[in-house]
Amino acid sequence: MPSALRIKELRDLNDNVMMSENGGNITLNANEIDINRISTDGAVIYLRKDGTTVGSISVTSAGTTYNTTGNAIEPEGLYSNGQTTRFYNNAIHSGSRICLGFVGAAGNEYHHLKLNLPSNTNIMVKFEYDGYTYSNLNVHNSVTFYTYHAQASPYQPSLVNWGETTGGIVNYYYSTDNKVVIVCQTNGSYTGGFLYVQTGRSHYDHTIAIVSHSSSSATSGVY
Repeated sequence: MPSALRIKELRDLNDNVMMSENGGNITLNANEIDINRISTDGAVIYLRKDGTTVGSISVTSAGTTYNTTGNAIEPEGLYSNGQTTRFYNNAIHSGSRICLGFVGAAGNEYHHLKLNLPSNTNIMVKFEYDGYTYSNLNVHNSVTFYTYHAQASPYQPSLVNWGETTGGIVNYYYSTDNKVVIVCQTNGSYTGGFLYVQTGRSHYDHTIAIVSHSSSSATSGVY
């Protein structure tokens, strides 16, 4: 546990209150708190419940890390419940790679995943399925397409398979309310895989998520 702040100076600066010590200073006003850690890297805020530390915010010259029990925003992205959403912005381009969850059909083998991604957003998007099927085969494939406006289906799709067998992503279409639907083929029990989505550069969407899903014996027409 860090030692308590020993305030060497307390000043009122035009409605701003400044507290300073050798390692840094804190400035308070009606709208914000300004915390300045000087020279060294490390925590600037500790969060506690009943005296036990449950989170912290740390700074370095390269950025900020937010840590909580079970969740953290790390340099590579948002970590929560064992999964990481990767956000990149390194002064070249912005982008993200998001895990949409573990896909496994219930009963029927085709799992239709309706997303919140509209059909007319003009975004280059890549979906990747990485899983397995009974009893010992890898399933790994990916589709890239363009949500080009005024098109009845995903524009110029390219589906590539690296796995040992078929399955994974097998179709993609637009729902009747103009949202992207990804169709994955899995065994009705035991097997499945993770589905990822990535976008970047000038056309990106860091909020892509599954809004509904349903298993079917058909590869289209569910939504």
